[in-house]
Amino acid sequence: METNNKGYTALTVVFIAIVTLIVAISIWGISTSRHRPQIIQGTIEAEQVRISGKLPGRIGRFYVSEGDVVHAGDTLVCILSPEAEAKRSEAVAMAEAAQAQSDKVDGGTRKELIRAAEQMWIGAKAQRELAEQTYGRIRRLWADSVVTLQRKDEAEAMW
Repeated sequence: METNNKGYTALTVVFIAIVTLIVAISIWGISTSRHRPQIIQGTIEAEQVRISGKLPGRIGRFYVSEGDVVHAGDTLVCILSPEAEAKRSEAVAMAEAAQAQSDKVDGGTRKELIRAAEQMWIGAKAQRELAEQTYGRIRRLWADSVVTLQRKDEAEAMW
């Protein structure tokens, strides 16, 4: 019976060693295969090639021809799209309008507004001088008791 137990133990050790070896080889194979790109070479023959895009329209010009090597992101064709052209024109018009507004702001105040403000300033200056002279006259008349205190206060407030 002892020999049977020893044979069973040796068989168990061999089995565990094989399973461990298989697991280690599997983990090594999986970890190394993840980092390498898979390169496939071959030839493809096709009767038709269908190219689709997000933009509706007609193909205006091909930039590649049959047999050319192309990469992801390469421009293959020029698409003529009236809808896209209309959107582009609209965007250009909006940019020009914004630039015009910016130029208007950067150009400063218009000359007409400057002249109008200057005329208002000259008028206010003349009114101030008139109010000062009127107050001086009313004050002298009040000192001579010709006008009332109310009239003097009104002239002073106006000045």
